[in-house]
This record gives sequence, structure tokens and C-alpha cells, in this order.
Amino acid sequence: MDLFVGLIAGLFAGLVSGGRLSHLAALHLTYAWLPLLALAVQTPLVLLPPVLPAAGPEPLRFWLPATLIALAFFAWGNRRLPGMPLILLGLAGNAAAIFANGGLMPTHEAALRRAGMIDSLAHARGNPGVRLPRSKNVLLEVGETRLWWLSDVFVSPLASRPRVFSAGDVAITAGVFVLVASSCRAGGAKPLGPGAALAGEASGPLPAAGRR
Repeated sequence: MDLFVGLIAGLFAGLVSGGRLSHLAALHLTYAWLPLLALAVQTPLVLLPPVLPAAGPEPLRFWLPATLIALAFFAWGNRRLPGMPLILLGLAGNAAAIFANGGLMPTHEAALRRAGMIDSLAHARGNPGVRLPRSKNVLLEVGETRLWWLSDVFVSPLASRPRVFSAGDVAITAGVFVLVASSCRAGGAKPLGPGAALAGEASGPLPAAGRR
């Protein structure tokens, strides 16, 4: 799934339910620079041509797990925000599949065929074990894939942009949706400390002015 889908759907749901964009602008995120750093590291490595075995190791096999750790640290630091537990769960699922399979996200021939990604399939057949162009994926047989149910086995329903994705991607997209929609409605609430909610309940509502 695409984070853009979660963002746009969350904005729509938040605004339709009476939220405001200004509320979203007030959202407080701890370690907000970490996702930007991860994006800055991942994007050029994904866009570069895959590295063939004779040329040395594929750098994304190291940097993809490293950036996932950074993103998990970001999500954990903001875990009290709505949607963040889903994002954390999705990151954990993706990280498990990636760490278990050598640093890249596995996908499978059937998924690539359903997505119409014939060029990627042809590349993978000619270069076994090499990263697929412009992706974080590597083609593996289902029987060779550890935790295959967490790998990219689903196909995007958007015909204009065929791609494969994982159950972890679904959880992350859903988490982004919840975070954006809730923040639009709630005015960008900051993460609460463990005792904040209890303190609020203990103090009770303030008495109305002039009440006798």
C-alpha cells in the first residue's frame, strides 16, 4: 500500500467529520526528523541500478534494515498517538521479513505476474538473488522465503501504478489514516505521559463559574 493513500484518505475523513487542516499542523511528533532521514537514505538507493554480485554487495541490503530501525524508533517514541501502534506493528512485520531474508523484501513470481510487472520478472530470472530495479524487493521462491506471509504477496488494486505490497504495508497505511484523521479532528494532541490521563481524571471537571 502507499502512504499517500493513507494520508489523502485520512485528510478526507478528518475534514468530512468536522476537522481542520490547522489542527493537523499542530500535530506534535517526537523525532520527526527520523522519517525524513530514512527517506533521504532509501530513495537514492532504490533509484540506483541494482548491484550485481560481481560488483560487490547491494548497499540497500544494509541500509534498508538500518532505516527500518530508525523508523521503528520514531514510531515507538510517538506510540501514544492515535494510529502509531498500527504503524509500529506494520514496521515490525516488514522488518521481520526483511531481516529474515538478507536485507531485502521478498516477493514472488505469482505476485509479480498479477501486478503485470513482467519486466521486473524478466530481470529477476536473468539475475537470481539481485534486487529488482527501482524497488526494495528480491524475487524468491515461496519455499525459499522465511516468513513468506509477511513478504510482498499482495498486489495493488490501482491499475495505473502496479506494485506489490505486504501485510505490514497495509498496517502502516491504516495507521497513517488513523493518525491523520484523528489529528485533523483533535487539534494535534501531543503524546501523553503515563500519568497524564490519570491525573486528569483525578482532578475532575472544573466547577462552572458562578455555580453555587
